Amino acid sequence: MVKSDTIKVLAITKLDLYIPILTYVFGEAQLGGRCAVVSFYRLQPPDKSSYPSTILQERIVKVAIHELGHTFNLTHCKNNCVMKRSYNLKDIDKTSSSFCYYCNILLSDEVKKLNKGLIK
Repeated sequence: MVKSDTIKVLAITKLDLYIPILTYVFGEAQLGGRCAVVSFYRLQPPDKSSYPSTILQERIVKVAIHELGHTFNLTHCKNNCVMKRSYNLKDIDKTSSSFCYYCNILLSDEVKKLNKGLIK
C-alpha cells in the first residue's frame, strides 16, 4: 500500500512486461498517475561480454526517468530527449538521459502545481 503523502512510486522488476496492444514494454506508467514500473528483462545486453558493464544501468535509468516523466503528464517528445519513444534497445541507447528544453519546462510546471497542492 502506498502512503497518502507519497508523491511517486517507481517499481523495478526483472520480469518481462507487456500490455494488450504490445508483446513487450520496457516500462509502463499512467499519464499523470502516481506509479511507474520498469523491467530490465529486455534491457539486458544479449552478449554481456561485448558491452560496457554500465550499459544495463544506463538503460534502466533512461527508462525510469521516461516513465516517471509520464507520471508528471509528459507525453512522448520528438526531440532527442528522454521522453522520446523507444521501440528497441538501439533507440534507448541513442536517446539522451535528459529532458529537452520544452519537456523541462512542462515538468517544471507540473512540479510547481504539485508544490502548490494542485495535484493530489
